[in-house]
Amino acid sequence: GSRRRDAGLAGSGAAFFDAANEDAAAQREEIAMDTLEELLRWLKFLPSNSLTALSALEQNQEQAGEQCRRGCVCGVFDATNTTVLRRQKVRERCAREWPPVRLIFVESICTDTKLLLRNYMLKASNEDYKGSAPEAALQDFLARVRNYEAVYQTITDAEGPEEEEDETFHRLEGDRRISSTV
Repeated sequence: GSRRRDAGLAGSGAAFFDAANEDAAAQREEIAMDTLEELLRWLKFLPSNSLTALSALEQNQEQAGEQCRRGCVCGVFDATNTTVLRRQKVRERCAREWPPVRLIFVESICTDTKLLLRNYMLKASNEDYKGSAPEAALQDFLARVRNYEAVYQTITDAEGPEEEEDETFHRLEGDRRISSTV
């Protein structure tokens, strides 16, 4: 959301998040992929204490990959990866990275109406709804949620990579993990 707002799209109503709105869908996709590119660039900057890995990278990519796997650099791509197609684009882009990027998709399912309402109220008070009446903001946000729900595709084992070690996904329901592929 911050990236979209920074791109001059603050205050975008629910119609902006409707999959049938092709212009907006293209804008959302561009923002998401630009954000992913920024994350991937950030991941390439090794911590200052990783001079061994940096030196190895200059000398031998295979050795560098091994050095990088010994440490951990983590980034969170907090995007609406609600469709198989979007997750596939993320996978394909990350597959081109060196050193390799290991993906973890987290699917969070919440059916607690009190918790959802609290979250919706927080969202309805962000910069998108500045100056809006609280009830109007909430109704617009709920319409945005319905737009996402209309195209939502749960993560399945069929989406997984050929090599199990390349990716994991976790499905959370409330405060408990109900399934994962590791």
